[in-house]
Amino acid sequence: NDESIISNMKNLELLRLGGNRLQFIHDDLWSLPKLTWMTISGNPMTNKFKSEALSNIPLKNKVPIATMKELQTTGEYLGKGASGKVELYNWIRRSGDNEFGQVPVALKIIHGVTSDGNPEDELAVYMAVGSKLEVGMKAQHVVGCLAIMEYHDINDSSQIRSGVLMERLPSYLD
Repeated sequence: NDESIISNMKNLELLRLGGNRLQFIHDDLWSLPKLTWMTISGNPMTNKFKSEALSNIPLKNKVPIATMKELQTTGEYLGKGASGKVELYNWIRRSGDNEFGQVPVALKIIHGVTSDGNPEDELAVYMAVGSKLEVGMKAQHVVGCLAIMEYHDINDSSQIRSGVLMERLPSYLD
């Protein structure tokens, strides 16, 4: 019985299911008490969601698009994971020609297909869930999503790279 097997995984904290041939995720996985991180991208079940999110203009408008011109590097490298590296920047927020503040942000530069799945799937989730900016920084959204980045690779200008601007986590979590 799948239900009893899954419900007995009470100590499962991380689950990588990206890049498989899964058609569905069993509902009991979502209620595991310690499961804090799970990847499901790169599976047939995510294809419909991804294509709708990437082609749906109202969804794209839920997340601001930032440019490299709006970022000022701090030179601080925060780390890397399976799907990208993360560096600290100051995001210079503007309205027209007026600057109205700088926000410390973590820029996650997404690189290719990994054990977490496809970068397009990750970006589609951010677009579908929305930005914390649009809801006044309420905590019910994906951790830290502030904006999506798209820019030309400095080594190959014909290649467009993607990234995610996220809020800088408190230093005590480093």
